Amino acid sequence: MREAELAHLDLDGDSYKHVLRACDLLGDWELATSTLERASDAGYAPDVLSYANAMSACARNGKHHLTLRLLAEMRNSGLQPNSFCFNSALLACAKADRMGQAMGILSEMEAPGSAVPPTTHSYSALLRSCAINGDGRHALQLIDRLKESDPPLTHPPLTPPNVDLAAPGPRPRRHPEEFLK
Repeated sequence: MREAELAHLDLDGDSYKHVLRACDLLGDWELATSTLERASDAGYAPDVLSYANAMSACARNGKHHLTLRLLAEMRNSGLQPNSFCFNSALLACAKADRMGQAMGILSEMEAPGSAVPPTTHSYSALLRSCAINGDGRHALQLIDRLKESDPPLTHPPLTPPNVDLAAPGPRPRRHPEEFLK
């Protein structure tokens, strides 16, 4: 659905959110930003998810100026960005080879008392960019910051916590009806 087709529809707040999600999935940053504006003009205040989807569509296309503008708009409207929003800003800056800006955003996330601390995705997006751009200096800084993170970042467990992989022998099989008891 293009912008001209969207203009003829009478959408409610939830419909705008669905269009923004589709824009994110399709990477259509132009339609995402115009839909966000259209929703505001129609009296629907964009929420965190709406901004996050628009920012993600912009970031996927390396539109770091737009992504950062949306982050600022979001804050100015009184909304608290979530990790998805910050990670989109990091990705956009990294794609545009703006590591200085990305490191500044990461510093904000790492600050004591930050409402949104960095995640493994925050660091991995930046490290990937360093690898692609041959930026060893920033890569080493990121690795040092990862080592110093408090609490240390870990990946989620690959197995459920109640499974003992070290237990000897085959695991007893249970009949499906036993799970219904």
